[in-house]
Amino acid sequence: VWWARCCVYLPSIVERGVSNWLQPEFLRLGAVCNLREKRPDVVKVERTLLKSLELARIQGGKFWELRAAVSLARLWGERGDRQKAYDLLLTVYDRFTEGFKTADMKETKTLLDQLQ
Repeated sequence: VWWARCCVYLPSIVERGVSNWLQPEFLRLGAVCNLREKRPDVVKVERTLLKSLELARIQGGKFWELRAAVSLARLWGERGDRQKAYDLLLTVYDRFTEGFKTADMKETKTLLDQLQ
């Protein structure tokens, strides 16, 4: 599967510091890949998504922040922390003033509705 091949290379790309502005997304993708393993390390996934979120905020990458927040909110929601997930996602979503017809924004809105 294509994602399995990508998961093998993502950690080395991030470690080498290639494309620093893409690093939040590489971290997020690595965490998502980890979740697809037979026995995912959920603690590591959460820690990586939090790092992705923080780095996106530091860099001012609202789009990467949104994607990290969606992945993290989905994780929290699945483990029962629905209010925490909703609060995080709403905080990020509310800062956008445009782009609501994009796939990412539609996905975010759908997840917000599910978490309510």
